[in-house]
Amino acid sequence: MIREFDLALTRSGNTIRLTGRESDRRRLVRQLLLGSARGATGAGLEAALHELNRYPVAELSRILEAALAESTLDLHDYELIDLTLHLAIALERIDDGHSRAAEDGDPALDPRALAAAAHVGTQLEADLGARLPDGEVRGLAELIGTRIGSAAAIGADDENVRLVRDVVDELSAQYALDITDDAFVVNLGLHVRNMLDRARAGHSVRNPLRAEFKQSHPLIHDLAVFVASRIEGRTGVSIGEDEIVYLALHLGTYLQRSLEAHDVVDVVCVVPRHYDSRTAFIERLSVHLGDTVRLRLLASLLPDWAGINADLIVSVIELPVGLQRDAVAVTPIPSRAELDRIGDAVRRVRHRKSAARIRWTLTELLDPRLFRRVARTTRDEALRSMCEDLTAAGVASDGFHEDVLARERLSSTAFGGQIAVPHSFRMDCSRTAISVVMSEEPIDWGGSSVRMVVLFALSPTGRHAYRDVLGAVIAMLSDEARVARIVRDSADYEDFVRAIVAETSRN
Repeated sequence: MIREFDLALTRSGNTIRLTGRESDRRRLVRQLLLGSARGATGAGLEAALHELNRYPVAELSRILEAALAESTLDLHDYELIDLTLHLAIALERIDDGHSRAAEDGDPALDPRALAAAAHVGTQLEADLGARLPDGEVRGLAELIGTRIGSAAAIGADDENVRLVRDVVDELSAQYALDITDDAFVVNLGLHVRNMLDRARAGHSVRNPLRAEFKQSHPLIHDLAVFVASRIEGRTGVSIGEDEIVYLALHLGTYLQRSLEAHDVVDVVCVVPRHYDSRTAFIERLSVHLGDTVRLRLLASLLPDWAGINADLIVSVIELPVGLQRDAVAVTPIPSRAELDRIGDAVRRVRHRKSAARIRWTLTELLDPRLFRRVARTTRDEALRSMCEDLTAAGVASDGFHEDVLARERLSSTAFGGQIAVPHSFRMDCSRTAISVVMSEEPIDWGGSSVRMVVLFALSPTGRHAYRDVLGAVIAMLSDEARVARIVRDSADYEDFVRAIVAETSRN
C-alpha cells in the first residue's frame, strides 16, 4: 500500500521513517481511515473523524460550505464530505508539525477555488483559532479546483465533450440505447473533465454509494465500466471504482427509466364515463404507482374481459365470476387500502414477468455442455474452463477468454449473494449463450465469496437479452439462501433447471 501512495520506508538504526511528500502521506492517512470506516458514508465519516477529534466536523463542514457559497461554487454533498475529511486531516498534521509547503509540480489554480480556500483559512482562524499556512491554502484550492465547474463554462467543442460524445455513441450502439440529449453529453463532459483533472493531480475520491449502487443497479454500473474503459483507452488515465460509480450516477439519472421499460406493468382501468371521474381516477393511480405502470383507460359498462390486452385490470365495475386474469376491483374513488391492493398486484405482476425472463435466460441459453459442478475452483480456473466450453461449443472465438479477463480487470463482476456474472464487452459470439459453474466451496472472486458463476457470451443480436435480464438475475440471486438452495439441489444440469424453475416460482 505504501508504494501505491509514492511513499517509502527508510531505516536508521532502530528507527523506521515514512518518507515522501506530505500530500502523499495525507492521502495514505485518508485511505487508512476510510478503509477502516468502510467508506465516506455519513456513518463512515463520523467513525473516521472519531480518530481526528481535535476539530468539530460540523463546524469544518459549515466553514467549507460557506466559503464555497461565497465564491459561487456548488459542490454536491459527497464532495463536501470528502473535502471535510481532507481538511480535518490537514489540521491535525499541521498541529503535529507537518505542514504542507508548496511542492514541485503544483498546478495553476482556479481563481475561484483559491478565493474559497483563502476564505476557509480566514474563517478557521477566526472561529477555531487554527491557521492555514499559504502552502495549505494552495493545497486546499487544488482539491477544490478538481471538483468544480459549470456546464456553462464548457462548450460543445470542448475536448472532453467530444470524448464523451464519441464514447456515448459507442455505448448506444453496444447496448441498443438511444442517447441523443446534448445537455446530458455536455454535463457528463464536465464531470469527466473534473474526474480526469483529479486523476492527473493524484487526488482520489471515495464514493459512499460504491457497493450499494453496484448491487442495486448492476446494469447501470456495467454501462459505467464500459464508459470508463473507453475513456481510459483514449486518455491513458486509470479510473478507479469510486469514480466509476460517480459515472454510473450520471448515466443512471438519464437512462434508468428507459432501461426499466420492460418492467413496466401495462394496466387497463375499466371506468365508465361519468363527468370527470375517469380523469381523477387515472390521476390518483398515477400519483400512487408512479412510472412502474402504463395506465390505459377503457370506458365501458360492458367490456370484453377476455379481449382486454393488459398485464393487469383495475375495474370500478364488478368483475365477472371466474375471470382468469390478474384483476383488482375498486371503488370509483380508490381509498388508501384499495391503492395499496393495486400496488401489491402490480408488484406481483412485475415479479412474475421478471421471473419469466430469468427462467428463459438460465434455461434456454444454457445447454448441458455449458454446465459444471465442482467441489472447489479458483476464479481464473473457472473462467478458463467456462470459456473453453463456450469455444468448444462453437459459441465463442479463441480470443473470448482474454476479453472476459480484460472486463474483469476493470471492475469485479462479483455481486452480493455469492454470485458472479462475468462477460466480455465484445458482442461477437456466434449466438447468445451462458455457461454456469457451481462450486461447493466458495470461490475467492476479488475479495468476494462466490459459489455460482453465470458467464454471458453475447452475439450482436443478443445485447437485448443481456441488457434486459442482468438486473433481474442479480436481484434474484443476491439472496444467499436462494443461491445456497440452488447449489445444494443442482447435482447436474437437469437438477439446475428444476432448481431455477422452483426458485423463480417463489414470491
